Amino acid sequence: MNNGKYCPRLVIKGSNQMLGVNFIDGEDVIFDRPIRTNALPVNEDIDYSALQVGTEFFIIEGSTIVGEGIVKEIFQHKPHGRKQL
Repeated sequence: MNNGKYCPRLVIKGSNQMLGVNFIDGEDVIFDRPIRTNALPVNEDIDYSALQVGTEFFIIEGSTIVGEGIVKEIFQHKPHGRKQL
């Protein structure tokens, strides 16, 4: 999860909408233990506004739940290669 190459989908608990993300950095994975990581949305055409502080979600690979999490913080990210006005 901390190499910038892991791009699963998140599903908010109680929903069926899949939200593609890219985990960009974080702690080393220790199975069955909580870790902290940062993720970015991968699709500009999808509404990610349902991901708010406190939102619980599943991490999905294909049709398999491989993990779960809680949004702890929302941060603003400047997309690479774009100039701010």
